[in-house]
Amino acid sequence: MADKAQTDYFKLGWEKLTKAKSKGYLYFYMPSHPLAQQNGMVAAHRHVMSVYLERWLQKGEVVAFRNGERDDVRLENLELKDNAALLAVNAGYTEANASIEKLCARCGKPFTIPPSVAAKRKHCSPRCAQLSSRRLKLTKEELERLVWEMPTTHIAAEQGVSDKAIEKWCKKWGISKPSRGYWARLYAGQIDPVVERNGRQD
Repeated sequence: MADKAQTDYFKLGWEKLTKAKSKGYLYFYMPSHPLAQQNGMVAAHRHVMSVYLERWLQKGEVVAFRNGERDDVRLENLELKDNAALLAVNAGYTEANASIEKLCARCGKPFTIPPSVAAKRKHCSPRCAQLSSRRLKLTKEELERLVWEMPTTHIAAEQGVSDKAIEKWCKKWGISKPSRGYWARLYAGQIDPVVERNGRQD
């Protein structure tokens, strides 16, 4: 179940919504948000759906807009899909120009592609595809420091590996990580990061 502090992201970020020029999605800036992209921006529609489900959305889950309007993030206009369903873009959809919306396996950014290549494409750009092939280039000490400075998904994005890879390295090196819901509680000012970290390492 979602932490109560999860809803605080909505309260704190909602007043500063910005609209992406190229795609029309609404975003707010909050780098510590579990759904934040590399630039710190959070897709409002994905946040709204997460709050409704009381859990953070996974990379394979896509939020569709029932009326085709990407800046209409009312819950009743949102519908949860997954990549297996090959979500076609609602706005301007026809059988002739159908396209598929997916989320980049590295940066989490939405991108659209023809159905014919949907099964093969996992990244929004050649750059993300190249970075995803890299191996972890951190020492134990560096990784131990980073897991308390940013969410695992952000570390994975910077290193060009999956968040599961970061989890495996932490387990291999015996590195203690923040507990579930830590980043939400931290941003809401409900915990002391020093006390929390010392408690996990004892």
